[in-house]
Amino acid sequence: MNRLHIINPAAGKRNPFDLIKEKLKGEEYYITQGVGDAERFVREHCTGQPETHFIVYGGDGTLCEVVNGILSAGAGGEAVLSVVPTGTGNDFHRLLRRGERRRFDVLKYRIGESIKYAVNIINTGFDSTVVEKMQNYKRLPLVTGSMAYIFGVGDTLLHKMGERWKLKITEPDGSETEEEDEYLLALAANGRYYGGGFMAAPVAETDDGLLDILLAKKVSRMRFLSLVAEYRKGKHIDPESKKPVKKFEGLLDYRRCVKISIKGLRSVCVDGEVMPAESIEVGVVPDAVTVQS
Repeated sequence: MNRLHIINPAAGKRNPFDLIKEKLKGEEYYITQGVGDAERFVREHCTGQPETHFIVYGGDGTLCEVVNGILSAGAGGEAVLSVVPTGTGNDFHRLLRRGERRRFDVLKYRIGESIKYAVNIINTGFDSTVVEKMQNYKRLPLVTGSMAYIFGVGDTLLHKMGERWKLKITEPDGSETEEEDEYLLALAANGRYYGGGFMAAPVAETDDGLLDILLAKKVSRMRFLSLVAEYRKGKHIDPESKKPVKKFEGLLDYRRCVKISIKGLRSVCVDGEVMPAESIEVGVVPDAVTVQS
């Protein structure tokens, strides 16, 4: 199988190519030129050579682009992915076990007429605002991905919180429920971590064919601050019942489903990349890509 290194020079704080260029002599590699370039390049490459092992140097956003390139070329059954975590958060990489090779689900989402894929987590509300804010902090010296996220949280807390959304959730048995309320945040998870290590979906599995949905109602700033440390550690969900623990009852709704649609949004965050959106529909594609760790 052909090996090809995909390198995002803008990921993280140091250009990974500067660190590994001596090791790449004799190896095929491509240095991305900007947002969307990894997806374009991988799609075009897979059209002619679908049986390729891509070694991806970057964060979750770069990996997401490569997955979109593979799947849009119809190469999900042939291509293989490996991840070298050189981004800011590297949350998908936290799910991998050294030496393991297995198939992963991906999230399939629609915004307007555009249909794309995500590998880790799609989030909105408070969270997508935090990611927008953290961009201002992650460029600072000595600020890690998790520190930048915490600074973003503090910045967002200074502004108005909560949005009114209309939701439609499709359960595994095909039944649907519709709801409307004011929410603080929502996420649809394939993986468990976001924000540089926040374990938002602690019981999510990447190969079960299901979405893990977390919905948080609007709360006061003081209550939010009293709960955020436990939320970061994944202690808000009981691992046995897969329901919110007592301290979070009435605040969180945690479900495992196959599809969710949300209307009334301002923006969404897809694998760490924020984009404007008034609505989104998220489903799951089981057994979509092969990852070699």
